[in-house]
Amino acid sequence: MSSVQTPQKPSSTSDSSGNALLDLTARSVMYYQENKTTVYGAIAVVVLLALGVGGYFIYMEQQADVAAEKLGRIMPVYEQGDYQRALDGVEELSPADPRASQPGQAEPRIGLVEIADQYSGTPAGNLAAFYAGNAYFNIGDYDQALEMYESFDKESNFIGASTYAAEATIYESRGEFERAADLYLEAADAFESETRTPEYLLDAARAFESAGNLSRAEELYSQVTDEYADSAAASEARVFLARLKAKQATNS
Repeated sequence: MSSVQTPQKPSSTSDSSGNALLDLTARSVMYYQENKTTVYGAIAVVVLLALGVGGYFIYMEQQADVAAEKLGRIMPVYEQGDYQRALDGVEELSPADPRASQPGQAEPRIGLVEIADQYSGTPAGNLAAFYAGNAYFNIGDYDQALEMYESFDKESNFIGASTYAAEATIYESRGEFERAADLYLEAADAFESETRTPEYLLDAARAFESAGNLSRAEELYSQVTDEYADSAAASEARVFLARLKAKQATNS
């Protein structure tokens, strides 16, 4: 196999090649002298970018630690069912509380909303948005709950599925049944569970039926009874399916 050759500029003598090389070198030196400020600037930009990327990751790691610490301080308030204070924050942490960063000193605990806002790029900040949504939901502020749920970066797990379902519930309460149905389907797809998945599919079917999309509702009721025959949701689906077919027969 022939090797790839670098194209050569035609010349009649070796001296002309040497002169061309010297000429190229001279022009390179002249370019550098005339543009050395720009060259130095370009090098500096590359160095700063490298340092900036590394610094950014260090900063985000530090922020993640701080966010996790702050979330850990406010979660006991949430878990006690004191949702408004969990959202707003607590004036101070008792000096005797072992979660205090400096034992013996009182310090404030910021709320879930502030954590979600200030540390949105961290796992704990993202989780704070989920808990804030739950807190708003539990105190009946569904508009704020929906805003927090929609800001939550959902993954394909139990929490992600629960969030989609919570959003669906809010839209359903507003009478936006098609939107609710689609979100219930998102919940069903986000996390496979022998109990929760058929429930989400059943909720989606009911929402589609309320929206007037009877064919889609029938399809989902049948899916629940066929694929999750032993589930509690299947028993309800059979009742709803029979009722739906009776309604369709009456209307035909």
